[in-house]
Formats: sequence, C-alpha cells, structure tokens
Amino acid sequence: LAAVATALTKELSFYVINRKWFDLRLFDSGVLKQLLVIAIPLLPNFLIYWIFNSSDRLMISWLIGASFTGIYAVGAKIGSAAQLIYQAFAGGWQFFAFSTMNEENQVENNSKVFEYLGAVSFACATLVFALSHWLFQLLFTGAYVDAYICAPYLFLAPLMQMLFQVACNQFLVVKKTWPNMLILSVGAIMNVGMNWILIPVIGIEGASIATLTGYIVSDIICCYVLVRMKLMVISKRFVFISILMLGFILLWRFILMSSTLLSLTAAVIVICIILKCYWPDISGLFSGGKYETSKA
Repeated sequence: LAAVATALTKELSFYVINRKWFDLRLFDSGVLKQLLVIAIPLLPNFLIYWIFNSSDRLMISWLIGASFTGIYAVGAKIGSAAQLIYQAFAGGWQFFAFSTMNEENQVENNSKVFEYLGAVSFACATLVFALSHWLFQLLFTGAYVDAYICAPYLFLAPLMQMLFQVACNQFLVVKKTWPNMLILSVGAIMNVGMNWILIPVIGIEGASIATLTGYIVSDIICCYVLVRMKLMVISKRFVFISILMLGFILLWRFILMSSTLLSLTAAVIVICIILKCYWPDISGLFSGGKYETSKA
C-alpha cells in the first residue's frame, strides 16, 4: 500500500506541475509512429533486467537452499546503495542525452561522460571492496556476516549498468534501439550460465560474480560495436584503469580479503592511479574547463 500510494503521489504531482504540456489537440500520429519504432525494441529490456535482478535469488534457492537467499539479500541491500546512485543519475541523464543529441561533438562528449563515470565507479568500488568485511562485522552477526563476500560485486554491478545506459544512448542517436536488446540479452544469458556453474561451487559469491560479469560483458560488447560504428571513442587510459580494476578485484579476492588494512591500502593506491590518469581533466574542471583531454 505504501508503494502504491507513493507511485500515485508522484504521478499526480507530475501531472499538476506539467499539466500545461498535456493537450489531446496536440496529438500527432506521425510522431507516435517514430516513437514506437524506437520504443518497441526496448520493451523486452524490462524482462532482461528482471533476469539480472531476480535469477540470482531463484537459482540460489534452487541450487543450494533458501537459507542462502536471505544471506545474499543482505549483501544485495548494501550493494543497492549503488542502485540509488544509478537511479539519481538516470533522472538527469535522459535530459542531457536528448539535449545534446544533435551537437557536432556529441560522440566525443558522450565518450567522455562514459569514461568519467567509469573512473568514478571504479574508485568508489575499490573502497567498498576494501571495507566490506569490516562493515559487515560492524553491522551484522552470525551467518549474515558472510554476505560481505557478495556486497562489493553487487555494488559495482548497477554502476556497470549505468555505463551500459550511457553507451547504448548512441544507438538512440541513430534511431536503432534493437542492438540494446540483443547486447543486453547476451549479458543476461552469461549471468544465468555463470549462476548455473558458480553457485554450486562458491555459493552466493558465484551469483554476485555472475551478475557483475553479465553487465561487464554487455558493456564490452556495446563499446566494441559502437567503436566500430564510429559512435564512441575509448581511450587507452580507460582501458588501463579497467584492467587495473580487474587486477585489484583479483588481488582482493585471493590475497587481501582477510585484511582490511591491506585492502584499504591497495584501494587508495588504485584511486591515486586513477586520479593521476585523469588529472588533466580534473584540473581543467577546477580551472574553468579550459583544458584538452589527455590522449594517454
């Protein structure tokens, strides 16, 4: 009831504030046809996102038992902090995307947004990886402390989803939205397949890794296709920090996980390297934006 009341309040508030924009006399069937061409291929995305968000719990319950679903849910709650970031970003992103769609340097600007968000996501995620164990020991007791193992992956996953939304906006620019569905479907299939393999072996951690991997695979395919279409530019420095982030995750998982101090030290080093790579852009931001993006 609370959720329904909240939704109705939002809808009514939106209508009251924006009612002057709604008039049946302004209906244009020609515009509707153009919108449907763009929108219809995106409809299956709701089902695909449901697979990303729900298949983990269903398969955990099926493969290793319902009790582990509760532990996984606790880890997902901590990770959902990133989902709030994604939702806040999505609200403003659509306006930016549509308002800059016809700019001459749209490809370069969208690519920069993608890179900057990726760099910020990686920097934030390193801290979550480093502090996850300590945080769960502080907040929970018993078996729920074990959920720390999946929280960092589930924190990074929505941020990778955010990057996918930024990248696939380029398909909207050329009015071809069907690649979004196909690419996201590959990620969802990867998610389900890895769940099937990893959950019986490493439990709830396998489910969280599968979710993150599904989004990463979608990001990689999307970027590859867009680069080939000359709708996106990926710099060497972003490739470098992506490999650096992968190396940090592997180092944390197999060596540093048991030591918060060492994990935090490694996280700070990674953040410093990211800052170094993007320092020309950061300094340009504080100096009024008069800078040239490094080609490194």
